[in-house]
Amino acid sequence: MSKQNTKKTENEENKGRSRRRLKPAHLILGIAAGVVLLLGVFYILNGRGRSFSEARIISRVEIGSAGAARVSAFAGGFLRYSRDGISMLTTDGKEKWNISYNMNQPRLVIGGDYGAVGDLAGRKVVVFGKSGLCGSYTTTFDIMSLSISGGGVSAVSLDKGAGSLIQFYEKSGERLDIEMSFELTMSGYPLALALSPDGNGLAVSFVNSSTGALNTQLAFYNFSVGKSEPDRLIGYFRYEEQLMPQVDYLSATRVVAVTDTRLEFLSLEQENKPTVLKSVTLPAGLSHYQTGSDHAALIYPDPATGRQTLSVYKSDGSLCFSRELGGSLLSLALEDAGVLILTDSGFSLVNYQGKERFNGSLAHSGQALFLQGSREIIQFDGSHITRYRLR
Repeated sequence: MSKQNTKKTENEENKGRSRRRLKPAHLILGIAAGVVLLLGVFYILNGRGRSFSEARIISRVEIGSAGAARVSAFAGGFLRYSRDGISMLTTDGKEKWNISYNMNQPRLVIGGDYGAVGDLAGRKVVVFGKSGLCGSYTTTFDIMSLSISGGGVSAVSLDKGAGSLIQFYEKSGERLDIEMSFELTMSGYPLALALSPDGNGLAVSFVNSSTGALNTQLAFYNFSVGKSEPDRLIGYFRYEEQLMPQVDYLSATRVVAVTDTRLEFLSLEQENKPTVLKSVTLPAGLSHYQTGSDHAALIYPDPATGRQTLSVYKSDGSLCFSRELGGSLLSLALEDAGVLILTDSGFSLVNYQGKERFNGSLAHSGQALFLQGSREIIQFDGSHITRYRLR
């Protein structure tokens, strides 16, 4: 073979190798472009970026009056509960299950696909899941507060006179062998507690008046990484002359707590080292606080106009948006696809970037509102369930 032919063959082989080396890169770029395109199509079809001009009724069913019963969304359906019991309804008004009990001050808590109702200042707790009753238990002391994890483990804070006790129970009602005891003169009074979604973490706010003033300590415990720590305490924060009546896990690694003067956003990215991410000063005249879908919301009068204003924050404490409500708040829901706002002047759906997706009115009254998917509104008015489709 001539040198010229040999050189030509080598060049062709080199080109072939170059082409083969480029193919994976082209393939990756093609896949990435396809994924971006599919995500864009999904985003549009899902409706989260769309705006709507009409709330059209697609069904309205009678469910019968339940008197003073309250309503909460749960596992794709809805809970209706009172002093006499709790039931789960589908969105078309069919009852899935019903649990009877007798409580003077029923307190509902939900964690993932499980929930519990406890009798505050009483001793009864019932635990349920999507299919109905999981178990129940009776405590040895009066219940002060309770929380439930995403796996169905519940924690109850109990009043034992000169101190308090925190006990833990399986969803079946079986008591776990973990117990935390606190003396009033040492730790103080547990005002609020929250279990993490996986049940391994616990946040408790204690109020203490030993110095003559009401001071709060926010304590974090972990039953996994904190096994080597005394009392499984992994960190705490002191708040002088402040009360902390509510603590919530927004996610597995984010906690928000409310004091008299501020909103505290904390991180548990390092399981054994809680840190403060941001402290937000509460506005004067705060009238409403709520959490949901990894966000926290405040309602307060604007200092300049006096009109009710809504501010929504991410789990790291950064502000999503603030907006005037245009009327007195009747109902607020923080859903995955946005914020539902019902006032005496109308109804709005706003996404977490602050974009208004709908602003108008609903055909029927009813202050319990929930969002199903990205464009279906479910409304309860005590005796009916009305479903609207945004168009």
